[in-house]
Amino acid sequence: MKRAPIEPGEKMAKAIAKAKKSGKLFKADGISIEPPTSRRTTWRIRASFQGSQIDRSATDSPSAINAAFLEVHTILKSKQLGSIGLPENAGELLSDVLEKYIDQGGKDFKWNGKSRKNRQEDFNHLIQLSKTRKVTCGQMTTTILRDYINRATRTKGRADHLIKMLRTFLKWGHRAGYFTAQQVLYVEQITWTPPAGSGYVAAESRRKQSQYYFGSEEESGGEIPTHKQVVELADGCQKKYKHGAGLIHTSANLGTRANETFILTADRKVYERGLGNFVDLENRRVLISWQFNTTEPDAPKQPKPKLAELQRFHMLKISRQALMFISGWLLARQKRFRSNRKERILWRYFSQIVLVQCRSFIRLPMW
Repeated sequence: MKRAPIEPGEKMAKAIAKAKKSGKLFKADGISIEPPTSRRTTWRIRASFQGSQIDRSATDSPSAINAAFLEVHTILKSKQLGSIGLPENAGELLSDVLEKYIDQGGKDFKWNGKSRKNRQEDFNHLIQLSKTRKVTCGQMTTTILRDYINRATRTKGRADHLIKMLRTFLKWGHRAGYFTAQQVLYVEQITWTPPAGSGYVAAESRRKQSQYYFGSEEESGGEIPTHKQVVELADGCQKKYKHGAGLIHTSANLGTRANETFILTADRKVYERGLGNFVDLENRRVLISWQFNTTEPDAPKQPKPKLAELQRFHMLKISRQALMFISGWLLARQKRFRSNRKERILWRYFSQIVLVQCRSFIRLPMW
């Protein structure tokens, strides 16, 4: 990468001018800066540390010489810090390190498009905060982390998630030479606090909320759509989407999610390659183990479903009536899921536009 020129300060500029006139090298912070000779047309900037040489060259320009000097100075300081157990990269901007961490795919270099997008959203407030304040890794404090957590969310549950992500990042940063062991412990000294006077009350767990909605042994809960409402929803989706009715009837009979239904296949080989959920028409059962992953920004033409949540793998026995719908669905989708650019299902469009509009039109509860 080409080194960007950096204008030197007054003292450095005078030293460079004097060395150029006399032809003699000078030293700054233990670094030798040597002017060109009859055999060499470039300036030479050198330093040594424990027997290893740090050597850079620069054109005959004060800004180029100063940039090379600063580069050597940074490397030398990093090595010196590392030798006494301090983080070598503490001078890096916190925002740059966060973006690097996200771009590389986390500590294990394996995040997919969705994970990377989620972590970008998780750390976005901290990135902006550190950019505004120009915070280096060495300058990171509990106050900065506390500000980040309180700005990034309005709920305790979300805050707990962010603190967990932050803890993982700091541990990686310590091992990679950005933070001290003490800085890693800062995450244990912070907690989220609701705004003063907000009257915040934590939401019930999802399990409890589902009991309120669908009912339990103690409570009746909300309403489950009737057969008539399901048919109306299917008919409404058919008007908006080519295979809308088949999708709704098949999902309602199987209890599958739409992005699991989208990749039903009657071809066992497709299923074994991880490209679809297998419909065993002969034995009237369905193996659900995959969801279509629409979050990869650079998705290839061949679909790459992701394993269903919690690696869910189950067999569903299906009735003869359901078998009719499923057979029709498979026939309509030509027995295997296609994902080329012309036929790719726009899942975001379907879920947010088609389903929501149909529910609203026929006044269905949000189930």
